[in-house]
Amino acid sequence: MESFANILGRDEKYVLSLRALYENSGFVQYRMSKFEEYSLYSGRQSFLGRRNIITVSSPSGRLLALKPDITLSIVKSSAKSGDKAAVKAYYSENVYVPDPDSDTIKEIPQVGVEYLDPCASGSDFAPAVAETAVLAVKSLELLGQKWVLCLSHMGFIKAVLDEAGLEGEDRQKATELLSDKNSHGLMALMEVLGRQRAGERLAAIARLAGEPEAVISEAEKLVYSAEAEAALGELRSLAEEIGKVSANNGAVHLDFSIINDVDYYGGAVFKGFVDGVPRAVLTGGRYDRMAESLGCVGGAVGFAVLVGELERFFGKKD
Repeated sequence: MESFANILGRDEKYVLSLRALYENSGFVQYRMSKFEEYSLYSGRQSFLGRRNIITVSSPSGRLLALKPDITLSIVKSSAKSGDKAAVKAYYSENVYVPDPDSDTIKEIPQVGVEYLDPCASGSDFAPAVAETAVLAVKSLELLGQKWVLCLSHMGFIKAVLDEAGLEGEDRQKATELLSDKNSHGLMALMEVLGRQRAGERLAAIARLAGEPEAVISEAEKLVYSAEAEAALGELRSLAEEIGKVSANNGAVHLDFSIINDVDYYGGAVFKGFVDGVPRAVLTGGRYDRMAESLGCVGGAVGFAVLVGELERFFGKKD
């Protein structure tokens, strides 16, 4: 009789390995239904990556949504409980998004962790951020292939845009150019605004990527605000903590093109990549502001492993 392990595909084995990793790290599984109140997602599309939301009506007429995200549900549940204890939750769920190519609904598997602590904020929450980032590294390491975890910091991005005096549409445009690593576009934008020296600094920041200490050392020469310097200090400490992990197949880089929504994220953010997959297979960061918008004060950090992006990597079942 064929063993249970031989029946499972590589993707299923990987998910089981992730669940074991998270449980052994003190995280408790969170389970939810396919549906959530639509009001939880309305107005938060930027946090959801602008994805469309699939809605249905309940028998009583309430507007529900096929869940496009897990994080919001975990944060809402934590806020509703009123418990002051830290929440360390992991999930293995499917999310649902419209597929514009086939006019159907895509069911996408995700596995991830969320760490919430109502009693820790600011630098007090730094150990939780480091613990979560280390778990992200271990999650990538389980793939057994070359990987890269790219770190950035939304506090740093905000500070350099403040230093450049950017507001409104110009600020949004500069953010997009930073995300695209478009140094020439940044120079052109700032030249039109009459701030050529600020444009040179932004262009130099857009070009920075690579080994953490080297990038931080260069970035420190380009900024002057206390906020930017503090964010770089946080990144240095985080990179040092991650560096203590024994990882044979990968590397940690700093890359300031990794940008999440500044309305929700205020600290470290990260994305994970693996050889053979063109897009990020892991994404996360510190989202205190989003948690606060749902009544959950304190520190909040997490990440999702985008198992659906790994289909090509895993191939068909063994």
